[in-house]
Amino acid sequence: MLRIWTGLCGALALLGTHSLLAADRPLQLTLSPGATVSTPLAVAPQRIQVLELDSQGAQVSVSLYNGDQLLRQLTLPEDNRLALRGQPEQPLELRARSDAPAHLRLSLGAALPAPLPAPPATEPPASPRLRALQTALESGDQGALNTFWQQMTAQGGPLVEPIADGRQRVTFVVRSPAAAGEVRLLWPAPGINTRQLALLPGSDLRYLSIEVPAGTRASYRLASGLPPLDDQPRAVLRQVLLDLAAADPLNPARWQPDPAARAESVLSLPGARAYDWHQPRSDVPKGTVQQLRYHSELLGNQRQLTLYTPAGEQHNALPLLILFDEQAYTLEVPTPTLLDNLIAARHIPPIAAVLVGNPDRASRATELPGNPAFADFLAKELLPWLQARLPISNAPSDRILAGSSFGGLAAAYAAMRHPER
Repeated sequence: MLRIWTGLCGALALLGTHSLLAADRPLQLTLSPGATVSTPLAVAPQRIQVLELDSQGAQVSVSLYNGDQLLRQLTLPEDNRLALRGQPEQPLELRARSDAPAHLRLSLGAALPAPLPAPPATEPPASPRLRALQTALESGDQGALNTFWQQMTAQGGPLVEPIADGRQRVTFVVRSPAAAGEVRLLWPAPGINTRQLALLPGSDLRYLSIEVPAGTRASYRLASGLPPLDDQPRAVLRQVLLDLAAADPLNPARWQPDPAARAESVLSLPGARAYDWHQPRSDVPKGTVQQLRYHSELLGNQRQLTLYTPAGEQHNALPLLILFDEQAYTLEVPTPTLLDNLIAARHIPPIAAVLVGNPDRASRATELPGNPAFADFLAKELLPWLQARLPISNAPSDRILAGSSFGGLAAAYAAMRHPER
């Protein structure tokens, strides 16, 4: 079924009742300006397939629905891959829209294996509370699990227990029967990220304990009902968790600065510093935000830029913040709001900023981690372009490059290659 909506009334074209897309049959969609094109995605119930999307460099907004429920939103060409889990009631539906003529190619990968039953843990839990629960279950106290879960529901998760040297043991718990497959944690640090939750013997309780410093604040999500993922390519494992992990139902604390971003659970341990700089404040003047497409002659590609200038009267010689991964630092981190609040509180001086997007996912992996051509683009092409449009300082000491992960590498490398800029 292919639907095309234009304006309020809309036109509906029916091209059959089955998806035109299959693992061995890519689908090409033609997008007219302002129209929304929709197609069903026939993924077998509870099976997972990875969808590749190619807009040939055009900016396209894509939404994934299960009936009337919005599951995911992404913007091409930067975010061009999506893990899908089939639903038992009805096919998933993909809706695409562009403000300019565009073509969107959809390619569906082969289905991942079905979930396998999870074996019970062979080692006792690190958490004293879970060890006591295991002992109770082994002694025949079948009500112990329900009592534990009622207590966790009342107090909220995850389970936090003090250990030596002021550190804390944090234990994530989920109810998921053995037959449902793997359960994994999405966590913002290597070594812990994507780890499996173990199955407590004689129960449907999954758990994972980690040790963190006191005062830790971090976001996380949990993914259940997964197939065996250890033998899958790292990119597939990461994509499945990014798209299918959800907030912890035991934890009411959420981080979702933009409705298009996925809700994250927030862990805030005792001693964590208060943090509300991301919240818009009615008494704080808002800076000017402009989003545009930028074509690089040096790199031969296009990317999204978000420009920020602070509120107030005429500015001169502003410091400049260059921040990479524009999409993440607009949807997942509300950078303009952060700058508004920090400037108003006089924690930082008035500052201009440019958030630099990636042409696509593959370009991010080649441009950001120590690429001389990308560093030259920043110093020789983008910076002069910004100097002609923004009231920024000419002093290299007034420039800040920042990012996370590959973005952090790009910042360090560009400063090392062009210290004069």
